[in-house]
Amino acid sequence: CFLCSAGKHVCPPAYGERWGNSEYDTSQRTTAPTTKPTNFSTEPTSSSSKHCETLKCFNVNTSCSNFINIHLAASNKVCTLLVDTGADISLLKSSIISQTELVNKTETCEITGITEQKLQTIGTISTDIICPDSVLINQKFQLIPDEFPIPTDGILGRDFLTKFRCNINYDSWILTAFYDTIEIEFTIQDNLGGHFVIPPRCEVLRIIDSGLLHGNYYMDSAEILPGVFCAKAVVNTRNHLIRIINTTSELIKINKTFDRTYEPLENFDIFTFNKIETLNRQERLLTELKLDGVPNEAKQSLTSLCTKFSDIFALQDDSLTCNNFYKQEILLNDQTPVYSKNYRIPEVHRKEINEHVEKLLDDNIIRPSVSPYNSPILLVPKKSNEGTKKNWRLVVDFRRLNKNIIADKFPLPRIDDILDQLGRAKYFTTLDLMSGFHQIELNDSSKKYTAFSTSKGHFEFNRLPFGLNISPNSFQRMMTIALSGLPPECAFLYIDDIIIIGCSIKHHVFNLEKVFQKLREFNLKLNPSKCTFFRSDVTYLGHHISSEGIQPDKSKFSAILNYPEPKSTDDVRRFTAFCNYYRRFIPYFAETTAPLNALLRKNVKFEWNEKCKNAFEYLKQKLLSPTILKFPNFHEKFILSTDASKIACGAVLSQLHGDIELPVAYASKTFTKGESNKSTIEQELTAIHWAINYFRPYLYGRRFTVKTDHRPLVYLFSMQNPNSKLTRMRLDLEEFTFDVEHISGKENVGADALSRIIVDSEELKNLSVLPIQTRSMTRQYNNQHGNDIQTNSSANETDHLKAFESVNNIGAFNMPKVLIEIDKHAVYIRILTKTLKRILAQERLFYKSDKLNIQKCLQTLDEMAAKINIKSLAMKNDDKIFNMIPRQSFKDACNEILKNLTIVIYQPAQVITDKEIIQKIISENHDTPTGGHIGTSRLFNRLRSKYYWHNMKNTIKMFTKLCVKCSQNKHKPKTNETFVNTTTPTKSFDLISIDTIGPLAKSRNGNRYALTIQCDLSKYVIAIPIPDKQANTLARALVENCILVYGCPNTIKSDMGTEYKNEIFENVCKLLAVEQRFSTAYHPETVGSLERNHRCLNEYLRSFINENQDDWDSWLNYYSFCYNTTPHTDHSYSPFELVFGKLANIPSQFSNVSAVDPVYNHESYLCELKYKMQQASTKAKTFLEKTKSVRIQKNTPKSNPIEVSIGNQVWLKKEKRRKLDPVYSGPYEIVQIIHPNVKIKNIINQDEQIVHKNRI
Repeated sequence: CFLCSAGKHVCPPAYGERWGNSEYDTSQRTTAPTTKPTNFSTEPTSSSSKHCETLKCFNVNTSCSNFINIHLAASNKVCTLLVDTGADISLLKSSIISQTELVNKTETCEITGITEQKLQTIGTISTDIICPDSVLINQKFQLIPDEFPIPTDGILGRDFLTKFRCNINYDSWILTAFYDTIEIEFTIQDNLGGHFVIPPRCEVLRIIDSGLLHGNYYMDSAEILPGVFCAKAVVNTRNHLIRIINTTSELIKINKTFDRTYEPLENFDIFTFNKIETLNRQERLLTELKLDGVPNEAKQSLTSLCTKFSDIFALQDDSLTCNNFYKQEILLNDQTPVYSKNYRIPEVHRKEINEHVEKLLDDNIIRPSVSPYNSPILLVPKKSNEGTKKNWRLVVDFRRLNKNIIADKFPLPRIDDILDQLGRAKYFTTLDLMSGFHQIELNDSSKKYTAFSTSKGHFEFNRLPFGLNISPNSFQRMMTIALSGLPPECAFLYIDDIIIIGCSIKHHVFNLEKVFQKLREFNLKLNPSKCTFFRSDVTYLGHHISSEGIQPDKSKFSAILNYPEPKSTDDVRRFTAFCNYYRRFIPYFAETTAPLNALLRKNVKFEWNEKCKNAFEYLKQKLLSPTILKFPNFHEKFILSTDASKIACGAVLSQLHGDIELPVAYASKTFTKGESNKSTIEQELTAIHWAINYFRPYLYGRRFTVKTDHRPLVYLFSMQNPNSKLTRMRLDLEEFTFDVEHISGKENVGADALSRIIVDSEELKNLSVLPIQTRSMTRQYNNQHGNDIQTNSSANETDHLKAFESVNNIGAFNMPKVLIEIDKHAVYIRILTKTLKRILAQERLFYKSDKLNIQKCLQTLDEMAAKINIKSLAMKNDDKIFNMIPRQSFKDACNEILKNLTIVIYQPAQVITDKEIIQKIISENHDTPTGGHIGTSRLFNRLRSKYYWHNMKNTIKMFTKLCVKCSQNKHKPKTNETFVNTTTPTKSFDLISIDTIGPLAKSRNGNRYALTIQCDLSKYVIAIPIPDKQANTLARALVENCILVYGCPNTIKSDMGTEYKNEIFENVCKLLAVEQRFSTAYHPETVGSLERNHRCLNEYLRSFINENQDDWDSWLNYYSFCYNTTPHTDHSYSPFELVFGKLANIPSQFSNVSAVDPVYNHESYLCELKYKMQQASTKAKTFLEKTKSVRIQKNTPKSNPIEVSIGNQVWLKKEKRRKLDPVYSGPYEIVQIIHPNVKIKNIINQDEQIVHKNRI
């Protein structure tokens, strides 16, 4: 129990709750159950505490058809169990166990899920499951009566599956259990002794073998057994799924070969049934359309029109089609393939990416590709409401490709011309195309340029993708062609925004129908959820349009219009500072602001009177007046100025009128809690990203300038770091064309003020407006929250400091040093190397004892540094000059005087001599959770900024080297021993290598593995399909397919798999007088030639197997023949020739009738064959030895051998481990060296094993 610590029960989470952690056995509990049992009951037990209850009822399920055969020690035979992932516990029929086994009849429970009533168990038994290689794993079973309604000997439930971390692979039909580091495989059967098991009152799909060789057949429905029916189906050699229904109340077993009749499909007339459910589609369409604001008198006409043209709307489950008249071609300046490496994708995003790719494949928007081009992908979050699931958009980074694409010069329409035409209308409808760019098909020759790759493969776009710089103009061309012929008083188009106007309801419906006809004609689809109909006013292209005319979008000015009334002197100061930026455009600015400026004087009490209020409202009105807020001129370039503070961001959209920059619109936005915690550069980029999208109607499709006072952003848009956190927002702006320009903070007053609006009262929150925080207040805030650099807070502070104090001393340690020493009459200024061992420059200045001219000292230092081309110097914070001048005064003087030099004032390291203190310091910074067991270099860099002691780096190196945690959990440089030249056999099949491939997909013949055998001399290969890899199966396959055909080998090499290292295989080898050699664990290079052959086999099978991958075993003999009749690269003979003494006749030679074979008698043939085979074997052996020597020479420069001796302690790499398991186990002691292997002994339990040096 997890609450009271008593055994055999679980406490409920709260008093009165009947269900808690419903684990079957808390002593074996590994993970909490993921689902609540269907039925349960609990009864109090006297042995438990008062608040605890004993779980007595569990749920089981027999509707699955997964069976495994396991050997139970309690029954001393192989039992068939049903694998049930929905069963809480494991069950066993009582007759299965032997009478000598002990049963705990006091530990019983009730079971539900089988019948309507609860069933009582007899008791529990704990028994061993005997696995291959005599591995024993213990499992507890509940005993049930024999009449329990299941067709097997018992049920293997979720208690077993969670305890041993089981995986079920339905491709190979293998259940894998993990016991310590041992991996145990059980073969799953989908039938029970050749029978299908159909649960009562269930309908199931089952795979049958039709026995048909080719073609398609019709199978009629039939009653298999009383109450059991199979449905009619069309079957072929690849698809044998049939539907079977059991209408009875009993579990039924059906023979897999039940009688059924087939008739060729050619005997039937085939009709295509493609009826569109019009009524259902129209109902769904009307639910997705936004018809709330449509006038009542227009609803009927509009509804009829939309249902008539329902095919032009793309509903949620529709596949997106493309237009039928226009294809886009991508033209490049240079045909050199543009290939960019993929970005690293977080694991949590892989599923989302795969779902996007599957959807794009289903809609035929992308297809598999073999293109040499590649652009990386990213996931970008979409806007979503709070509380809803986070949505993502798949983005392809086409930046490098865009640089090589010839620009599309198709002109975008003039927005002002469109707006002039809209003002005369009474009704407005806006239409939005569904994924507009994806409705344009790419030219076949252009698709390869758009290639991208994921973990699922390489793909290219069939349609025009988002992110290409030609996409907006191409889409505009397509839409212009599609809607050409419509009169100006009907509709207007700007990229994917269509606006339809009308002077009356009838006129508007008439215009809508014209547009709908055009869309249907050219197969263009609308997004119903984003279309608005019959609006009396609408916001379009950044303007508010109504029957009264065109007005600027008022939401752009809400930040100024709703500016709160000042409540303090600071509020007034912020407001006047903002207004002062535009004072040249406000008449009588000085007189108007006089009442406000009066409140800013010293020792004046804040009193907000009528004069102040009038001045405040007048200034707001003037800020919104046409003299400042100009209508946009779309012939001129736009300028977007942005800025961000800790709490908000602001933007001003403006244009040049003459030489004066005048604003078009203002905007500001408060940051979310997460955004306010981001770094400065992320906040500044967020401001740009938000502002560009906010002013999208003005900026999209046109070149504009972005002005920012954050200089790093100027370089961001050309940086090549794909791992940057800023990449996603940067990619989201790829469809816009703009330049980034840096301006000083003093010039960015408008956006700066808007970015520092904060909410500090409930009144302001209700108004949805924010007061302004000045830049100096932000500096003060940053200083209070721990800036690394202490800045000068004076009003005339410079942007770049010439002297500052550094918190991190590592940078200062690597700089040249400056020492300023003072005696009674002179100042000595010395510039030294970073180690203080050599003087680079020095000067002596005289002064009077009562006055030290610090300005002259700093001027001299600046000149000295310039002469030796030094721009940065480090200075100790305990330098003697600070005894005569305060540190802050020194910094102020530096900031004023220095021109070419920067001085970093640092804290010198503390000198430590006590060895115990040294060990304690290292331990605290390495062993603790905050130390994190960092490596030598990082630990040295962390400590050297604070401490110093003799031989510091070596001391730290020895400490980390002896750290047990580091030795166990950190990856080390891989050991790579040089190759060993092994003995080469002299005759074929003297020495063979064997290995097992699998598990593969279960074949039609029930095979899951392949046994591969290779002769080490001739390289002759034998591949044998087998259903499992048990010892008796492998031994039989080896004897019948190799030894009885090619003779008995002297030696067999294999890995240390349990299928080879067991008593059965050992007895077979002993009986046949065959020596058995094993490779060391996890060192497949011992049978490297055969492992390399597996790669060839896999490549061969991929080329020929069917889509279900269930015929791979039928291709093994073909592969063996192909491989054995091809000359081998190691000895230039074909393996067939070295084994049989002649070249094999292959199909291409059968037609060569002109070839004449030599004529032999028996004696001469035997003599010549013997000579040829001896010669061939000798040459093959010589070639093999030469090839081995060449491989050893090539590998030697790449090797990284480890030198060890007996008695050394080493760590052993754990090859099979979970993600967070230690990387190494140990320590071990070396007891014997058998190059390239070593025998090691576990220091704790004294176990010995032989391992390859590459693993230590």
